[in-house]
Amino acid sequence: MILKSKAISAKFDIINDLRVIPILKTLKLHDNIYICALPEFNNLKGKSFYYYNNKIDLYNLKCSCEISKERYSQYKDYRDIRKTCAHIYKKLLSLKNEKRVELDNLTLLLLETQSKYGPEVLFRYSVKQKEVLFGVNEIANSSWINVYSQVKNEEGIFFRYSYNSSEKRWRSSLRPDNSTEIEEQLNSFNC
Repeated sequence: MILKSKAISAKFDIINDLRVIPILKTLKLHDNIYICALPEFNNLKGKSFYYYNNKIDLYNLKCSCEISKERYSQYKDYRDIRKTCAHIYKKLLSLKNEKRVELDNLTLLLLETQSKYGPEVLFRYSVKQKEVLFGVNEIANSSWINVYSQVKNEEGIFFRYSYNSSEKRWRSSLRPDNSTEIEEQLNSFNC
């Protein structure tokens, strides 16, 4: 699926310098399209884990399951979150709860979404000086776009909303702050 986007509102500021946003480390692909890059887990180098009979190498983002093998060969970018499978997500979540790895709230949301629904292309925008990510599934031909937006008055805490671009509605009527401005940009996507 190829997406075309056009800016339709002066309320959106395209972020060109990732150094101004330390929350999420990303690899820039093209204009405002980004791939989330997982941090290096240096403390896990050379260690293997097992999760439901699958051997996991979290340092290299590899799992012995078929989905992981396919994704690892498909996504070549260093530390690309799209390489991960549900087993890697579950193990990282477990290690985070044990305080053996550090992952921010947004990265956890992106990992969870990917493990449930498949890899996403992320579009990164600033809406009224707040970071917003739009996630479009690479595999499913769907009108649903995930919107990752900061929770009001909660620095660094994100929530995932879902918007249907063909029906022009939010899932379960849950809307992020600045939903009107966000909808303008979402409706400009050709999904």
